[in-house]
Amino acid sequence: MPLAILTNSLRITLTSILYEVWGAKVAEGFFHGFSGWLIFMFCIPVLLLEMWFLGKLPPYSSGLSSEERSDLNSHISHNNLGQKDTKKFWREITFQPVFIVAIILLGTTLALSRGVEFRERIPIKRPLDQFPLEVDEWSGVRQRMEQMFIDALDLSDYVVIDYKNGLGKDVGFYIAYYESQRKGESIHSPATCLPGSGWDFKQSGTVTAALSTGGSASMVVNRAFMQKGGQKQLAYYWFLQRGRVLTNAYQLKIFTFWDSLTKQRTDGALVRLITYVYEDESMKEAEARLKSFTQEIMPILEEYIPGKDL
Repeated sequence: MPLAILTNSLRITLTSILYEVWGAKVAEGFFHGFSGWLIFMFCIPVLLLEMWFLGKLPPYSSGLSSEERSDLNSHISHNNLGQKDTKKFWREITFQPVFIVAIILLGTTLALSRGVEFRERIPIKRPLDQFPLEVDEWSGVRQRMEQMFIDALDLSDYVVIDYKNGLGKDVGFYIAYYESQRKGESIHSPATCLPGSGWDFKQSGTVTAALSTGGSASMVVNRAFMQKGGQKQLAYYWFLQRGRVLTNAYQLKIFTFWDSLTKQRTDGALVRLITYVYEDESMKEAEARLKSFTQEIMPILEEYIPGKDL
């Protein structure tokens, strides 16, 4: 059973990875059925290998003669075990090498699960509802998500602000913070959420955003150009993870696992910026607006999101 769970988890993981390249079709039709057969066929030789290994373990000799063992089996079948027979029965079971190996493995698993705390909750530095509505030339209006979405995302804190500059151009700002991340309570990437709401990713990749005027400091963020109907949007998003700026879900999972082991921390945040590509402007102008806003917002984020050192 654990092997089946592990291999099926592997199949789901591979599907999510391939989704990034080929889209939803990898989870449907032939690939879905074929990947299931392929993974579970892999289980067969692994199970045979386990059986071979267990078969190689030396048998335990209890010292009972064949007559004594036959007599013991007779008592067991008739449910007529005395105190002496009961001791013999448990000695026959518990001193088998297979049983001892199983107990050692289970004990090791229990010790590891109890010895490593994966779920320590790290509170945010400041509540996100205190995030400033005035940022340089930008003026914002705070928005609220419906409770059904808050429940589905299962986040610890969030903020949604629609900022507007002096030219009347908008940037939508969203942060979702998680005190800890585990199954059912982890960051949802816009790469999966936005297409699910009808936006078609025309371009996706990464871009370097300057963090200072001279460009001496910079970071790499995700970039996506999206379209739905006649609307066009440009989005930047990245993951702030305990002092790191990450750009993909694989980094997110790897560092979350590593930090849970080494720091007992799994906290993190998603930052997403979206602006319309207006009809009276070029893509280059929309890009410049997002880069400028990113530069303004990053120093403020450090006041709210826990970094490398608490």
